[in-house]
Amino acid sequence: MDELATARAELAQFRRQEQDLLEQLSIVRTNLRAHHIKIEERIRRKLSPINLLPTEILIRILDLSIYASPHKYNIHRKNELAAVSRHWADIIHHSPVFWTRIQLDPSWSKSLVDMHVKRSGHCPLDIIIRGSSRRPSQTPFSELLDGIIPCAPRWRSLSIMCQASRRHTALVLGKMNRMAFPSLTSLSIIGVPDTSIGMWENHGRPVPGFLRPEKVPKLQSLELRGHIVLDDFAATPGLRELILEFPHQRHMETDSFLYFPSLQGLRTLSLSGHTAHWELRCAIDLPFLEHFICEVSHPKGLLEALSVPKLTHFKYGQWEVPMATVCAGLESKFAHVRDISHLSVCLEPDVGCGANALCLAFPGVRHARLQAAEIFTFVDVEYGLCAADHWEHLESLTIEGSLDYLSQSMYYFISPWLKQRRSRGMPKLQVKYAVRTDANHNSLDDDTLYAFYASLHEYCNLVLLDGPLSSIIHALGSRGDDPGPLVRPCHITLLPGVLMMRWVSSNNHR
Repeated sequence: MDELATARAELAQFRRQEQDLLEQLSIVRTNLRAHHIKIEERIRRKLSPINLLPTEILIRILDLSIYASPHKYNIHRKNELAAVSRHWADIIHHSPVFWTRIQLDPSWSKSLVDMHVKRSGHCPLDIIIRGSSRRPSQTPFSELLDGIIPCAPRWRSLSIMCQASRRHTALVLGKMNRMAFPSLTSLSIIGVPDTSIGMWENHGRPVPGFLRPEKVPKLQSLELRGHIVLDDFAATPGLRELILEFPHQRHMETDSFLYFPSLQGLRTLSLSGHTAHWELRCAIDLPFLEHFICEVSHPKGLLEALSVPKLTHFKYGQWEVPMATVCAGLESKFAHVRDISHLSVCLEPDVGCGANALCLAFPGVRHARLQAAEIFTFVDVEYGLCAADHWEHLESLTIEGSLDYLSQSMYYFISPWLKQRRSRGMPKLQVKYAVRTDANHNSLDDDTLYAFYASLHEYCNLVLLDGPLSSIIHALGSRGDDPGPLVRPCHITLLPGVLMMRWVSSNNHR
């Protein structure tokens, strides 16, 4: 009996030890989980994914956030990002790349300009000048300008947008006329006033002195909008882009600048304004031109004179002469053009004839962008073949306009035309709808979105530009009881300022 009692006592003791150990194990496991969570939290706070990026990539991300717009510098955005963490503040304050864009406008002070000049080091500078006569400035405009003049050798680009203040424009151009810009590659002057012409004069020459090749030897892009005088213009050998716009109330008196040998290296040319006085008696040889934007009032002589064997992109605006008249006799002249865009609605007596003449002049088009209000002139199948059928190699068609115009064009013109194409065995097009949604236009609703899909998906690959993602998914996902094919969205691509979505039938993915 004594041995049995002893064994039972030992068993009870072991059970108590077991219970104590289990309780200790539970406490240890609880503490282990708590410390694991604490460590993960500290790691998450200390090493967030964006802070794990290499400094060069983080700089690029922050730079894109600050300089979202090419012509507007959001200084407040830089301060907001610098306030996120000490790490971000150190990167922003000590990286010259964040201080190379200087914008002179009434909101900037002299100290802010000086800070940018100093912190940018020896890096090239991008200068934006926004003078205004309506808004009071913290600092006299001349003082702000004097803050950046000494570093003119570092200027990489210069944009002058002083339409509301001719005095500011004249002041800037007057100072520039006596200077040289050895690093300048891009120059844009928007709102060139008549009063500045006198300050441009250089020993009787009407061309601004700072545009002479020896003053801007590296200039590649030049944009001038306003009262332009180019009678004695000589471009730098490296000029690749030229944009000229002159007021419609003032004629561009001469076309002689188009014949200057220094322009033969152009890749991009944009012309707009009144050209009724142009004669253009000789061919204009631009052997390397690839992009041409033509918004002049009388383009026929210009298109006839152009010799552009490498032209691939063409945009045209609202001409004062009917399109049929402009394109008459130009059949197949621009056969190498692959991309064509219409910038404004064309109203003329015989719109169908004009569209047909345009398509014959540019028979090799693969990508076209047209306005919804005029699409009927290109794809009306009432009389059989239509103008757009001359584009035998067409791959994509972008239609831009308000929702009302887009809906009408879809039902009455686009859908019948696409059906006719398919019946002739032609390949599916990619049809893109660029919908204008603002205060003056209706926004997309679910029914309209689904109607677009239902009418067109069998005959084309449909893409919606600038569409609200939530409405698209709801419109397509809420049609489960529809007898038609099941639909699901795919190929969603997010771009800066653009939402692109392609609709396809789920049957294609089984």
